[in-house]
Amino acid sequence: MLCRPPCSHCRVLPQDLDGDLGAGWRLRVASEKSARKFFFMLILSFSYFCAEMTFGVMSGSLAVLADAFHMLTDVAALVCGYWVAQLSMKEKSSTKSFGWKRAEIVGALCNGFVFFVIRSALLLLLLLFLTYTKNISLCMYICI
Repeated sequence: MLCRPPCSHCRVLPQDLDGDLGAGWRLRVASEKSARKFFFMLILSFSYFCAEMTFGVMSGSLAVLADAFHMLTDVAALVCGYWVAQLSMKEKSSTKSFGWKRAEIVGALCNGFVFFVIRSALLLLLLLFLTYTKNISLCMYICI
């Protein structure tokens, strides 16, 4: 039970209806700020990807095209982060007492798993290249 004026044994202010001392509001503000940052970086990275892809194709530079596809993986990670930041702003309910804030941890885990798979595929390609240099076709490179 809340006291009318805040007293020494009751730290909850009368206007704090959730009883969380404003933690829910602070988490929501932090999530909104995080989502804005993700969106800004997503637009910026996608712009760089488009520019690198355009100039890589125009110049025929394999190095610029490789960097463009590297930027594409960055864009994919930022899309995942932005989606998770939007998801984490959902309000708490009776079944989810902390809301969707833990979705950020699951999003980071999925992002890490995707990059682990990409790294493993590149390692497999390297091992194939080192052992069977003469017998690998162009189709095999593209598939891996």
